Amino acid sequence: MTSSGPPWTISASAERIELNPQGRAETTFTVTNNGPIDQRLVVDTVRSDNAAQARIEVVEPQRLVTHGGTAQFLARVTVPAGTPAAMCWLAGRVYSADAAPEESSVLSDRVAFEIKPTAPPRKPNIWLWLIPAIVLALILIGVVLFLLLRDEPDSAQGPSVHKAGTLVVDDDRPFDLDELQKVDFDPSSGLTEGAEVMLSGAAEDADRFFGRSDLATCQATGRCATLALIGPTSDPMATCQGALQRAPITEVPWLSFDTGDIFCVRTDQGRLSVAEVTDKVSSDESTVTLNVTTYEITPTSPG
Repeated sequence: MTSSGPPWTISASAERIELNPQGRAETTFTVTNNGPIDQRLVVDTVRSDNAAQARIEVVEPQRLVTHGGTAQFLARVTVPAGTPAAMCWLAGRVYSADAAPEESSVLSDRVAFEIKPTAPPRKPNIWLWLIPAIVLALILIGVVLFLLLRDEPDSAQGPSVHKAGTLVVDDDRPFDLDELQKVDFDPSSGLTEGAEVMLSGAAEDADRFFGRSDLATCQATGRCATLALIGPTSDPMATCQGALQRAPITEVPWLSFDTGDIFCVRTDQGRLSVAEVTDKVSSDESTVTLNVTTYEITPTSPG
């Protein structure tokens, strides 16, 4: 500085600074006021052309510096991602706040810094939010499909089966449809505990009948079966329920039914037994073969 120049100087704290991975760095400039009076001084920076994209700011750029005193000014450098790589420099400049910069400015030595290659700012990754949305949509679809396709409770599918099988009903031998088995018969008392049906009558077809066998038991105990006869149907269980409510009977003549007909029986235990005639033998070998399914279903009204 010549004797005719401004009475202040500015010096850099380092010849080189390093940008961190985020493209930031700091340096300080020391300003000395060698004049006889206090001065309000301003510090800014100049830079190389290839550092035009960098943002350089001085913290508290204007300050009162007493005569014979010094002050430090902090400068911050920020280089945005994607800036082309280059070797750059910056320098501090100090001048009076009361005059134009070109009339009283003084420059410091240059401070070098390198802009290294950096990747441009990443575009928002659509998958970061799209994947959770897809997962949520799949979960919702799965829940809807589960609710639509799940098995309904047993009550919606129909009553459970208590017993199922084939019975060959022959002369004067009562049968228990709750357990699908023959029951011992005492002709003297007429009691057939637990039995509901029996084939009875003379050997001739016209005198033979199929009917209830619990009449004496019903009178003695109050636990009574009911009986109905229906023709072939696509829904025997529902048809039987209606028939037992509308027209219960006690016996059916041998000539009144044939293969394919269905006997509906409300057992003495309250279950619904559906017995389809699969074979009816006439003449001397009078028997009835029944395909029986007894359901765990209670009457909707007294039978």
